[in-house]
Formats: sequence, structure tokens, C-alpha cells
Amino acid sequence: MQKDKQGSIQPTAKQQTGSQGEEIAQKHLCQQGYRVIETNFFCKYGEIDLIAQKDDELFFVEIRRRIGQEYGSALESASIKKQQKMRRCAQFYLNSSPEWHETPAHLSFLAIDDLPSGEQFIEFIKDVNDA
Repeated sequence: MQKDKQGSIQPTAKQQTGSQGEEIAQKHLCQQGYRVIETNFFCKYGEIDLIAQKDDELFFVEIRRRIGQEYGSALESASIKKQQKMRRCAQFYLNSSPEWHETPAHLSFLAIDDLPSGEQFIEFIKDVNDA
């Protein structure tokens, strides 16, 4: 967050890009038949951007968005360290939510690349362990 000339707190460009990416991801997943259960789940191990359900399965989704390719694609920005944090957060969520104990769960990535043409390329990896 940063302050504007009037002293109001404004989100940074990076935060705005992230928020817009989360909105795009929610819309995309809902169009694919997923039901969003929770957004921005925080725990002592970190954050999960989105938790969704489809066909009696849970998906813990990390959302990545890139405008331009100078630092690589959105999917390339998803590190092993981030996957480890996600795994701990997902386990914490499942342990604290008895209604989901028996539900198959997946760590997922949704990557959004803004192309020079103005279009967006969206890629959803349902289970990073299968990628």
C-alpha cells in the first residue's frame, strides 16, 4: 500500500494486478463448473489465494499473473518453495475443517499471462503433482 497526494492509502500496481488476477481466476473457474469456497485463506504457514470445489474434490489454487514476458511466464513464477508453503496451508485447512477430511484435495496453479495483443492466456494446472 502507498499513500496518494491526499494521504489516502492506495494499493500498489503489483497489488492491483494481483487483485485483478484473482477476479479473473474466480470467473474462469466458475465458468468451468468450480464453486469457490474461500478466497485469501491465511494461516500461520502462509496464504492460499483460492479454495474451490468441483465433483466432490477440493482445489487449493495459487494464482499467478504476468503482464509481459520479460520475467518469464506466470506459470514459471510458481516456485517449489511456494508449493511447499501451499502444501502446509492446505494441510492446516483440512485439519481444521472436519467436513473436508475425506475429500480428495489437489494443489493447483492458475496462470494468467497478459499478451501484447491485449488477450489473456489462462492455464489451469489441476494438480501440480501431476505436472
